Amino acid sequence: MTLEEIAKRIFSLPTAPLHEKFIAKEIYSILSEYPQSKIEIDPFSNLLVQLDFVSDDKDKPLLLFVAHMDHPGFYSDSQSHVYLLGGVNESYLEGAKLIFFSQDHGEKVGESVIKGHQNKGKFKMIQCEPTAPPNSIGMWDLPPFFSQDGIFYGRSCDDLVGVCSLLYMFIQIVSKNLKTKIAILFSRAEEIGFLGTLAFLKKQILNPENTIMISIEASMAQGYGSMNEGPVLRVGDKTRLFDASVVSWLEKALEDYRKVHPEFVYQKKFMGGGLVKPLLLLNLDIAQLHSV
Repeated sequence: MTLEEIAKRIFSLPTAPLHEKFIAKEIYSILSEYPQSKIEIDPFSNLLVQLDFVSDDKDKPLLLFVAHMDHPGFYSDSQSHVYLLGGVNESYLEGAKLIFFSQDHGEKVGESVIKGHQNKGKFKMIQCEPTAPPNSIGMWDLPPFFSQDGIFYGRSCDDLVGVCSLLYMFIQIVSKNLKTKIAILFSRAEEIGFLGTLAFLKKQILNPENTIMISIEASMAQGYGSMNEGPVLRVGDKTRLFDASVVSWLEKALEDYRKVHPEFVYQKKFMGGGLVKPLLLLNLDIAQLHSV
């Protein structure tokens, strides 16, 4: 299965914070073709995917890759009150066209236009015309996915592009029968406060003393990175720098790859646009962390 085939399947589905079940079901469907995959659901409904084999090297750290299954979106409750879930610039709201999907089956159930918004507790309440269908998930009315000149475009890149990348990586590992200590956490509700990741970490399902977390994110460039210069090895966010030893280790891996593939390019950048998941690990006493 190619990366583009995975992306077409994942990006076609609706998602929003706390409403990621269609993405989770598709992850299950894709990995069901690979019996080497072991999938667990934690109490917060995050998905933990591991290789179904026992490593001979217990001292070797586990590489935990993380991507979140949600994207900023909307939810229409039983009374058709629409709420924005996730932080976005207000310029993306006024007059925006929305498409709504059934929260039960995922099919399209309506369209609306944003006519206004107001703060309602922790979230923004959105005024829509016509009234949004009740019990539905809303997304911006944009093309779900297309590719052009080798670049993927989608309405929910943050962070479904991370989900697709990690699924493709996992498939490559099992297809080549590589015996490596990795796991993937597909987390929920990242856009409203890292809720899924926090819930997972507090349960200490994995050994924090022997786990290296690598977060795969899609962030706005904001002058820090360029779309045409390869993936970004992120060395920090607006609050702090990440673990220097992991930065060095990842950079060596990238340089080793470039020796074999001279056309490969990457960026090493401080991305100061926001707070990312690795800081959560530091606050919860997990020593080694990074974001790509």
